[in-house]
Amino acid sequence: MQNQIEYKEGYTPSLSDPENSFVFGKGWSYGGRIFYNINKKARWTAGSGIHCHGPGRQFPALNNGQKYPAKYDRRNDLSVVSTYDLNKHWKLSAVFVFASGNATSYPEKFYIVEGTLTQDFQPDKSIPVTAL
Repeated sequence: MQNQIEYKEGYTPSLSDPENSFVFGKGWSYGGRIFYNINKKARWTAGSGIHCHGPGRQFPALNNGQKYPAKYDRRNDLSVVSTYDLNKHWKLSAVFVFASGNATSYPEKFYIVEGTLTQDFQPDKSIPVTAL
C-alpha cells in the first residue's frame, strides 16, 4: 500500500491546521484463513477457522524509518460459528472469536511547551494489549 497517512510523531490534537501534522509512508498486509464447515445440509451447521495475518507500516518520518506494526495488527484469531434454521424465515446464529491483542505504545513523558501538551514515546517499547 502506498501513500499511507499518519500523524507526525508526538502529535497532539489542536484547533490549528491539522494538514501540517501528516506524514506519508507505505504499508503491507498479508495472511491467510482456513475455515472448515460441517453439516452443510442439516438444520444445524457449525464451523471453525483460524486466521493468521501480518500487517505493517513504514514511514521515513516515524520510528527512525524502521518498520512497525499497524494500528489494527491482530496476528491470530480462532473463530467458531454455529447456525440453526428455525424455519425458512428465521435463523439463529452464534459466533465466538478468540484473538491476540493489538500492539500499542504508551507515552513515557508529558511536557507542556508554549501551552501545548507534548508527549514523548519510546519507539522500541511496544506493549501487546490483550483484547477480546
